Amino acid sequence: MPVLDKENYIAKDISNSLLSDLSSLVGHNIDIVSEQFQGQPLTCRVVLVNDKMLTIDKSSGHEQLKKLINNQDIIIQFEYHNQRISVNAVFYRTMRNRCNIEMGNKFVPLARRKFVRYKLSHQIKCASMPNLSFNPAKISRLRWLETESINISSGGVLIPLPTKLNKETYILISLKAQQYSFPKLLAAQVRHCIPTDGYDHNIGVEFITNEQKEKHFPMLTIKRLPPNTFEYNDAIRNKIEKDILAKLNNN
Repeated sequence: MPVLDKENYIAKDISNSLLSDLSSLVGHNIDIVSEQFQGQPLTCRVVLVNDKMLTIDKSSGHEQLKKLINNQDIIIQFEYHNQRISVNAVFYRTMRNRCNIEMGNKFVPLARRKFVRYKLSHQIKCASMPNLSFNPAKISRLRWLETESINISSGGVLIPLPTKLNKETYILISLKAQQYSFPKLLAAQVRHCIPTDGYDHNIGVEFITNEQKEKHFPMLTIKRLPPNTFEYNDAIRNKIEKDILAKLNNN
């Protein structure tokens, strides 16, 4: 059995078992991993389970629980049958200030990211695309903002911006990271937008590779965008991923 198929089989087996036994989480602690508090898992106690909805005791565990932004994607982690489990979820805060977590369907036996991130600043210029039918010839007239990355991976980047961008907004990115093989221009899509303590927002975006472009843009837009917009492909991404891993291992 290939490794990937084996992992999917294990995850499916765990999800089927856990979904029928979610009540076993009541009274136990779980960890919340969020982009809002990077590198800082928030521990809390489950007090109620209703189908796939968990209610947590906001007074238990970490003080930052009170600051969690409503309706954000999170990962929850916990022990189940002597295994560390990660599950995608969404955090909700009700009108009565009850904290709920709606569990998703992605169960994995180990916490891991698809792409390895590292914290290092790179200069970035970016501009949001107003809509998919906009005239690419007017790219120079877009509102280009300068910022620096908070962290970066071969799959995307986290950047602070003084404006909110809605989830799934498309943006163009010019990234200065000479030690890696990023093209001069990349297309990307916003995956999350979380306000910070000030007026800024931390924007997490995912790069769109050449192999994915037709899933995101109509052919007319693809043809009219600058040719180097989709130079980024799976092969380049895989090479950068290896380079990032090598850098992390050497630090």
